[in-house]
Amino acid sequence: MQANLYKALKEQNQAECKLIINSILTSFSARAIAVKNVISNKGKNTAGVDNIIFSNDEQKYFMIDKLKNIRKGYKASPIKRV
Repeated sequence: MQANLYKALKEQNQAECKLIINSILTSFSARAIAVKNVISNKGKNTAGVDNIIFSNDEQKYFMIDKLKNIRKGYKASPIKRV
C-alpha cells in the first residue's frame, strides 16, 4: 500500500492519495504492524505518556482494536520528556 501511495504522490494524484491513506488507516494489518513495531523496539519496557506497557497478548489485541477509532476525536498528546 505504501508503494502505491508513493506512486500516487509522485504523480500528484490527490484523490488517489486520499483513498490510499484512508485504506491504510482502516486496515487491520497496518494497525497490527504498528503495535508490533511498538512492542519490538528496545524501549518496549518503558511506559509512554499513557503509562501503558504491553505485557500480554490481550493488551496487544486491545490496542489493535482501540486504534480502529483513532480518527474519531483524536488529539495528539505531548511527548514524554525524560
